[in-house]
Amino acid sequence: LAFARPDGTPVALCIISAKTKDEKPIVSETLFGMAAASWNIDGLAYLLIGGDTAPTTQTEAIAFETWTSGITDL
Repeated sequence: LAFARPDGTPVALCIISAKTKDEKPIVSETLFGMAAASWNIDGLAYLLIGGDTAPTTQTEAIAFETWTSGITDL
């Protein structure tokens, strides 16, 4: 999934099958000069990446994780 923040910064959310069912909390890092956050839930691995502002990316990752926690049939 791709979207642009209000300031025009492009962001991508990638969702793939995880190698393990183990949950992994959100971890922030810099990949290729971009702010990124990754986590695993229920056998799915998530990567949110875009821009260079780690706090914004972290906040968006937490919001998405919170939103998806209420969905039981992904």
